[in-house]
Amino acid sequence: MKALFILLLSAITVSAQMSWQAASNITNTSNASSTYPKLFDSGISYYLTWVENDAIAFKYSYDLGGSWSNTLLISGSSNPCGAPDVATNVPNVYIAYHQYVGAYEIIFQHSSDNGLTWSAMSGVTGMSSQSSYPKLASSSQYVWMLYEQLVSGIPEIYYIRSSNHGTDWTSPVNLSNTPLATSYGAQITYSYGHLYCTWIESPQPATSDIYFSGSSDNGATWSQPVNITNNGRYKRSIDLLDHGNSGIFIAWDEMNEALAFDVFLAKSFDTGNTWSEPVNVTNTSGDSRTPSLDLFGEHLYLVWSDNTLSPPQSPVPDIFFKRSTDHGLTWRDSVNISGNEGESHWPSICVNIYGPLPAPWIDICVVWFDNQTNVNELYVRKGKHDAFPQSADKERKKSDAPVLAIFPNPVKGKVEFRYEISSDIYTRSSQQVKILIYNSLGEAVAEVVNEEKSPGAYSVNADILPYPAGVYYCILTYGTKRESSKFVIMK
Repeated sequence: MKALFILLLSAITVSAQMSWQAASNITNTSNASSTYPKLFDSGISYYLTWVENDAIAFKYSYDLGGSWSNTLLISGSSNPCGAPDVATNVPNVYIAYHQYVGAYEIIFQHSSDNGLTWSAMSGVTGMSSQSSYPKLASSSQYVWMLYEQLVSGIPEIYYIRSSNHGTDWTSPVNLSNTPLATSYGAQITYSYGHLYCTWIESPQPATSDIYFSGSSDNGATWSQPVNITNNGRYKRSIDLLDHGNSGIFIAWDEMNEALAFDVFLAKSFDTGNTWSEPVNVTNTSGDSRTPSLDLFGEHLYLVWSDNTLSPPQSPVPDIFFKRSTDHGLTWRDSVNISGNEGESHWPSICVNIYGPLPAPWIDICVVWFDNQTNVNELYVRKGKHDAFPQSADKERKKSDAPVLAIFPNPVKGKVEFRYEISSDIYTRSSQQVKILIYNSLGEAVAEVVNEEKSPGAYSVNADILPYPAGVYYCILTYGTKRESSKFVIMK
């Protein structure tokens, strides 16, 4: 009855704006327990890692989670492994996790072919370091890693960097450096010249705050850590989101006055120099835990685990979803997207643009684990809504819509994309710009531009010889703006 009520409520709530496919089991292993998924978006493909019976597993999807590769068990060890994280710089994929052999150490593995094959397990820290819970970020030049390491029995947050895909690493640097406080829950992200990290510090039991630090020189130096919560309330898990010039967003679960947990959000639009006041974005009667964030333009998306609709005497958490169309200032109603009798935990979300032009949609993919089949399995559910409603398109074209032109058209060999970047009140002087090419089926086939640009006019050349003849679409996005143009490839 609970599941039926929740599904009906979800359909009524989102039918006008969104549509959801049914959830599907993507592990389907009756003799294995699949837990703690982490989903990563490379821009064209999704990469997924998780724990399966104390081993580290991996899948990829080339159609934004519509279908998935077979499962690869990459750890190849009889020792218990856990807490995997994944980062990519296509075609390179990186996974780090901890392994327990009497003590914890960090293990790193690298794939140079989009996850088809993997390097052998490589110990990064050594067992004597008592290191665990690694987090990764990557660029075309570096791989960065944060992890927890015990120092005199107290966890600190350490940082290392590699310039050769994890073959060698720099000497560890203690970023938290608070010997009287427990530091945990670290997250790290990189976007176009800016590296950010955040973690929780707890000076005494049941009290903690969130700290933030940034680097503008690829991690060579770091800013002084800043306390962005400063309220001392107990916090457990964080998600850190940086989308270039669209802002930095941090979500976490925090204990409230009723001794339950809610999800809070803070944001910065000036590279972390100043922060908004934390806002309670769930505010439910139950426990809201393990938030995961993603962003497209001004649309901010949040998923978390929550037992609000479950009986207090037998709490059964579900996965909830909500979105904001104004960078988190206001939020639409929460929607239960798992809605089953099992316990649903640890959601991870990715959001992308998909579908044929001129009317693409925002594609939402959420992965979590639950035990509705009496064993923990991974489930995925996909949703979508219009990317650019007609009214918004018309308003953009009246004002400062970007310019995108293609020469020549039709194309027989090389093609030139000319485009113009305007300013935006939500962004800094430079902005994250992306140009993707789609075929007539709405599939992204090439990434022409994915870098930070200042306002101005630009051009870039591309070779279209690898692609068959036909109709193609080019879409330019940055900040809250987009422009599209159709062209034809002739052979």
